[in-house]
Amino acid sequence: MENNKGLLLHITSLPNNYGIGSLGEEAYKFIDFLAANSFSYWQILPLNPTSFGDSPYQALCAFAGNEYFIDLDILVKEKLLDMDYLSAFVASCKKVNYGYIYYSRWRILKKAFQAFDRNDNSFIEFCLMENDWLHSYALYKTIKNKHDGKPWNEWDNKYKYFDKDYINSSLTSAERDEVTFYKFCQYKFYSQFEKLKKYANDKNVKIIGDIPIYVAYDSSDVWTNPGLFKINSTTLSLEGVAGVPPDSFSKIGQLWGNPIYDWENKKNEVYKFFNRRLEHLYKSVDIVRIDHFIGFFRYFIIPYGKLPMDGSFHNLDNIPYLKELAITYKDKIIAEDLGMLTKQIIDGIKETTLPGMNVLQFSLSDYSVAEPLIKFNNEKIAYTGTHDNDTLIGWIRKLTTENKRYIQKVLHIKFEDEKTYAKQLIDILYSTDSKIIIIPMQDYLLHGNESRMNYPGTSSGNWSWIMDKIPNKQ
Repeated sequence: MENNKGLLLHITSLPNNYGIGSLGEEAYKFIDFLAANSFSYWQILPLNPTSFGDSPYQALCAFAGNEYFIDLDILVKEKLLDMDYLSAFVASCKKVNYGYIYYSRWRILKKAFQAFDRNDNSFIEFCLMENDWLHSYALYKTIKNKHDGKPWNEWDNKYKYFDKDYINSSLTSAERDEVTFYKFCQYKFYSQFEKLKKYANDKNVKIIGDIPIYVAYDSSDVWTNPGLFKINSTTLSLEGVAGVPPDSFSKIGQLWGNPIYDWENKKNEVYKFFNRRLEHLYKSVDIVRIDHFIGFFRYFIIPYGKLPMDGSFHNLDNIPYLKELAITYKDKIIAEDLGMLTKQIIDGIKETTLPGMNVLQFSLSDYSVAEPLIKFNNEKIAYTGTHDNDTLIGWIRKLTTENKRYIQKVLHIKFEDEKTYAKQLIDILYSTDSKIIIIPMQDYLLHGNESRMNYPGTSSGNWSWIMDKIPNKQ
């Protein structure tokens, strides 16, 4: 019987012999661990290939899978790689070294591609089925390499202004081969993920995926369709970028850098684009968390080259569309409704009927609330924290005496030692009537901030935590 508990662990954080988590043996072991310990949900972060800064929320393509997650041992079993060759790349790391991964992984995958039968019927079928995004992504990666990795807006004009027919006709034989290589990588990623998801579902574990509302400027999505965004049609330069004003995460605000949708002129096209993204993601996951859901109610635009304090909010009316999503994907969407909420947004989210999020750390930050968990009910998804928070232990270590007295009073727990305190808070969260309860793996393991996943507003050192090993059954 399905219960309402789950764990949050991104693929990158799985143990692995080659420096970053993958879709191989350890992922299957983690599913076994979840099933054995009565967890019904495995929540992950976005699956897409990352760019500078390594954030899964700044992807090179909103449809492609992260090639780093392709399991290399599976490629050995498929006789695409030799174990003797692969042994030179074994990397037992405490943290993901993205620089090493970048310079080693592509070399390994190209070696596997050399042994691959390009006439494989399944591969050909995959390319045809996914052609609407796959070919443009493979072109984007190939032309990006031709320009030494520079973002597309810095390419030669004959490539910067997307013309698929011209670019296809201009490719050299080696470049056509490279395009096929990137398609091969996507084929392997999605083949491996499809098998992993089936294994999870057979064990009664559902996978919760994550979709950012925005896409990255340097992406195949924007390169192929700049008119969907607030981008100058002549120069292809950004008119403004997404972010947030100063808040509890950052005193100066956050400059995300994503282009803003041209809601005023292209609303229906934006809906179609987001629908395509959702339909594609649901092939790989069971439930989708929509990141920055409040961006459907208003967007914050920062003029290009300016700072977050120079930005401004603009209200939107997307409630009819969101209601349609709620009907189409009933019980399969989580609305990440965290951030600066106005009454209009709160009322609008309620009108969509989509379940939002409650975060334990946030609920215990308002000392004026006598019952801080009163909203933790079966209409929302509950978390101790998210990938952007301190770990629970890290948060506890920062509590003042006043904090502890407040929590002791309203929750009737005593501060003994930090791990016991954290366990009590998790047990209290489990005792709520929340629709689903998700615990980040770092909190489950009672780790401090040395295992924190991300510090919002910083551009380096994030997304790199690796779990030592899959725990035994508790």
